[in-house]
Amino acid sequence: MEAGRCTEARACIAGNLLKSYLVDNDVESWTAESIVLRNDAPCATEVFTIDLNTEAVSGAGRLINKDSLHCKMYPVEEESWRYLWQFIKDVIAVYPGGRSRGTGGDPETGVAA
Repeated sequence: MEAGRCTEARACIAGNLLKSYLVDNDVESWTAESIVLRNDAPCATEVFTIDLNTEAVSGAGRLINKDSLHCKMYPVEEESWRYLWQFIKDVIAVYPGGRSRGTGGDPETGVAA
């Protein structure tokens, strides 16, 4: 881990293919109680908070730069999403309307699948 950076491993399943990739997050703050991470990708931004007391992680993301040519090449249905982890093992992405699915996503856009 670089100073001020945290590397996260992500994976998603598409059909019978498992895609994995690394995501570098900026560490915005680190205290005895929590760690706040930020991931700014070309088409999305995400912020995560790790609660060190409860070992829970929560986060939220939203689309940015939707009108850029790059982001138009990777259209995404969701405008925003939330992440909820408990004990840093059960990962669920929750989308508007109550839909949820395991995390993962496209490393090109930074958008969860």
